[in-house]
Amino acid sequence: MRISRAALVVACIVCAYSPLLQSPAAAQPPQASPPASSNRHQLVDVSFHRQRPGPPTVALGNGNPVDVAVDPATRTAYVADADGIDVVDISRCTARVHGGCAQKVTKVPGTNIVTVAIDQVSGTVYAGSVTENVVKVFSQRTCNARDSSGCGTGVHEVKLPAGAGGIAVDEESQTVYVADGGAEWEGHWLTLIDATTCNGQTDLSCGQAAPTVEVGQGSGNVALDSKTRTLYVGNFLSNTVSVLDTQTCNAGTQHDCASRALVPVKLPGPMLADPRTHTLFVTSSGPPDERAALALVDTTACNAQDVSGCTATPPTTPIGTGPIGIDADPGTRTLYVANQNDSNVSVIDQRRCNAQRTDGCRAVAPTMTGDFDAGGVGVDPTTHTVYLSSQQEQTLTALDGNRCNGHVIRGCAVLAPTTNVQAQPAEAAIDSSTHTLYVPNSIAGTVSVIDSSICNASRLNGCGKDWPTIKVGEFPKTIVIDQATHTGYVSNYDGASVAVIDTSRCNARTSVGCGEAPLQVATPSGAYTLTLDASTHTIYVAQVDDGSVAIINAAACNAIQHTGCATSPYVVPVSDQTAGVAVDHATSTLYVTGRSGGIVSLLDTRTCNGSIHSGCSVVAISSVGTTPRFMTIAQATHTLYVANKDSDSLSMVNTATCNARDTTGCAETWPSVGVGHLPYGVRVDQRTQHLYVGELGDSTVREIDTRSCNATRHRRCARTKIVNAGGWPIFVTVDETTGTVYISDNVDAEISLARETRPRPGS
Repeated sequence: MRISRAALVVACIVCAYSPLLQSPAAAQPPQASPPASSNRHQLVDVSFHRQRPGPPTVALGNGNPVDVAVDPATRTAYVADADGIDVVDISRCTARVHGGCAQKVTKVPGTNIVTVAIDQVSGTVYAGSVTENVVKVFSQRTCNARDSSGCGTGVHEVKLPAGAGGIAVDEESQTVYVADGGAEWEGHWLTLIDATTCNGQTDLSCGQAAPTVEVGQGSGNVALDSKTRTLYVGNFLSNTVSVLDTQTCNAGTQHDCASRALVPVKLPGPMLADPRTHTLFVTSSGPPDERAALALVDTTACNAQDVSGCTATPPTTPIGTGPIGIDADPGTRTLYVANQNDSNVSVIDQRRCNAQRTDGCRAVAPTMTGDFDAGGVGVDPTTHTVYLSSQQEQTLTALDGNRCNGHVIRGCAVLAPTTNVQAQPAEAAIDSSTHTLYVPNSIAGTVSVIDSSICNASRLNGCGKDWPTIKVGEFPKTIVIDQATHTGYVSNYDGASVAVIDTSRCNARTSVGCGEAPLQVATPSGAYTLTLDASTHTIYVAQVDDGSVAIINAAACNAIQHTGCATSPYVVPVSDQTAGVAVDHATSTLYVTGRSGGIVSLLDTRTCNGSIHSGCSVVAISSVGTTPRFMTIAQATHTLYVANKDSDSLSMVNTATCNARDTTGCAETWPSVGVGHLPYGVRVDQRTQHLYVGELGDSTVREIDTRSCNATRHRRCARTKIVNAGGWPIFVTVDETTGTVYISDNVDAEISLARETRPRPGS
């Protein structure tokens, strides 16, 4: 529940993944006009969430909700937000009672509020701003779910040396401790506010300078152990946790405010002290693209009176990526950690996973999923409801802690097993001849080489290996394999090139060629995604920045033949912000999505390929959903599936009537089906005829039977299977030989593995 600016900044590195979430500016190449729709096809909008409705949510407005503090007495949740503090009535909006979730939320004015805490003794809410450098102080008794009379008036302010971080209230000394981490990491102070003279009823000392204490650099999180009278302060840039004595360092006396000891914790984030298990739980972040850990500090040997165990490195247990909030349910003895990058909550059994006992710590903690881009978490122990805020969706989601806690997991999400790769895995490819999975790692600039024969859904024993890698270029996004020439082609988005890999010398069986620098084919713009047309030996490269497709002659540029690699690719202007490319060999058609226009453009691959350019112009355009990204084709049902990111849907284009040879159907309004939030990568297993959709916003992958859900048949579109993956499941790759779906967890440096469902006869 106590959230820090430090945690916010670390987790917000997610915002740097601009090629995924943001649309770069693009030139406006000439293109054909979209045909007017004849509307002969009925628009099918089947929401997959209707059969399995998601948890209830409260709309919070247009801010950036993060920290959540729950007051069980007044049945109110206070949410720190970019434009103030949201006052939410939780009396009729719980995990099981939804009648009051459609409420209009009261707002206490403020700017960039990132932390909130409640003093039950004085009935006061303290909320810190990271940019105004103040703590807002107001009465919980006149500003709650039932009485909002004091929400707009009677708000006091306490000045801070720097931007607010975490807040802890010591009810015994009536001191409010505020870690001043600062918006630019300049903070290394702890401010001590006197709760007896600065609270919701009196502002006697609010306007006066509160005493401050120097702690470590980038202080941002605080946790109080009332049993040992110890305050713990996380120093993000110092990689330590300070240990202070609240008896000698409080608002009334600063007799001895020196830190008793420094606990070594890497990048300490939100923390919570549990006197019952004698444990300080500290979220410990690693690189922004890897799962974090929860440090378990033994407070029997590391407190204000006894520091003998403070210098030892504490044991840890894995949690999610980008931990940004923490709270506990004392009734179920469960700790909940909000993971921003995973849009979920890790669930920890406090009784059996603590500093004294670790037999209940799991290699992969159970989770509960909320809306995209988690903010903070708060628990109502009365109803065992876990409230998770979403920064992206501006919502507060009520999750059911009765069904997902330390000892009951029937309501928890079961995550798929994983294998580690490197930073930001993207769209992978399988070479079935060598049983090799090639995974581009965008931030690392490498391709991981995975042995799929020992790491698949049926055989996980080899998944713990450190896989060899190939250095390919800047920000690789996609790889395709030409098995005829044993060549891998990798699009380097930032490098504006396509790397050419000899897969015969670097695969699951041999790594002799993995260290060799691959040939690079220069592209005019950033090589975003690519596809292979094996019939014409052509690589088509979508260049999102200038809205074009670059064409490489793979017959003259491969692992064996290099003569054509130095030749500049032929470039075809297609549409604004080209993103996905897919080839239908049956109709000799290249489909290209245009993100900004919500369209798919068609080119004829018979006259526009690596050796023939005479017909390189758009022959037709078909309208799909909002912000289409990537595509896949089900050959048996003649359906092109287009993932529409911003309309949460799949468009289903009939490739039998909308192709380069027959464009009569391209004017249709194609049927679409609603899927999970922010669909990106899609892939069809032609053998099983199952479609897989990576849903970034829900951290899930959806399996759909294309035999009964396609461009001409929609009878069973709502019957789907869900796989829970970590992070952002951007892309999916199918190994038809082992029946394994490999899922690129874009912010976890992991590949999740899921087992395909066997097709049912007679569907």
